[in-house]
Amino acid sequence: MRTSKLSVLLLVALALLIACSSKKKVGKDNVAIPTELKDITSTVKFDKRWSMKVNSDDSIRGERLRPAVASDRVFAAGPNEVRAVSLQSGKALWSNDSAGRWSAGPATDGKRVLVGSVDGQIMALDAADGEVLSQQDVSSEVLAAPAVADDVVVVKTIDGRVRALEASDGKLRWEIARDMPLLTLRGSAAPVIADGYVYIASENGKLSAFDIRNGNPLWEQTVSVSSGRNELERVSDIDGLLGFDKGDLFLAGYNGQTVAVASNTGNSLWSFNAPSVTGLGLSTRAVIVSDSDSEIIALDRRSGTELWRQKGLKHRLTSAPVAIGDYAVVADVEGYLHALSLETGEFSARVQMGSKPITMAPVIAGDIIITQNDSGAVTAFELR
Repeated sequence: MRTSKLSVLLLVALALLIACSSKKKVGKDNVAIPTELKDITSTVKFDKRWSMKVNSDDSIRGERLRPAVASDRVFAAGPNEVRAVSLQSGKALWSNDSAGRWSAGPATDGKRVLVGSVDGQIMALDAADGEVLSQQDVSSEVLAAPAVADDVVVVKTIDGRVRALEASDGKLRWEIARDMPLLTLRGSAAPVIADGYVYIASENGKLSAFDIRNGNPLWEQTVSVSSGRNELERVSDIDGLLGFDKGDLFLAGYNGQTVAVASNTGNSLWSFNAPSVTGLGLSTRAVIVSDSDSEIIALDRRSGTELWRQKGLKHRLTSAPVAIGDYAVVADVEGYLHALSLETGEFSARVQMGSKPITMAPVIAGDIIITQNDSGAVTAFELR
């Protein structure tokens, strides 16, 4: 498929694009140099609770593997394994190494755990013991975590198709095929299920709402406009984490803006010029975005007004931020976790998990922060 080949090539093209600005420091490979970390005065610290590792194949790149939490259990996946551990202690509960090259997930509703593969397969495991409940072939590679709620599993594949499967047996409930642009990023935004609808962000810059029961469309809105002199500049993907709260959706596009949208109508509430690949997180007051330069920006949830901006992580390929208590937590390409004050954006704590990158956003479970690096190391911290 031509689109798939170009998606892979885009990873290289993006690096070249980053280096084109004369304002950015570049290294010998013509790639922007990550900002050097400066010493900080810590006001809290990351207290490690436990760590473990899922089997991983370092030859595989581009997985969207991020832990999921339910019923005091953490579910984590590597390309070759799915594992459950205790949230509080990290004690191993079960492991499943069924054949598959897992590339997205896991997702869970507390009853079942779902992962997607590079070979176009969705597997459902029993959350209690890891036994396989169902396996379903889909049309192509899965690079977005499935969404599961209301006894439905929604899967988005890189060929633009969206499928709703029965959670009980994996049978198809409905399917939608969507046109794909010529060039896309390698990745996909995970579907969001809320209030009886599923919200899908697409590679063509559109956000759509569908009835979870039958796939009937509610609305569609263009939130990332395609423009530019060439295919690369016209990439309009929405690939990062979406936020949903109190009837509002928040999202950011690669070449677009960060926007707030009313979930019942699709009407735009506000927009702010902050494109992002990794996405955003929500606190009670703010939308926190990791923009395409890895500047961390806090925006007022109601108005979209900038509250603060932290430039100390520029070009460090930061994950999407997450909020916990009074802090925003973000990970970076050198394996660091950073805690920033939600009030000011100043650094409050820092810890390094190891030298491997942390691509996916941390996961918050109560007062516990769970993160997984790109080699499969999963670690739980508390901020104290």
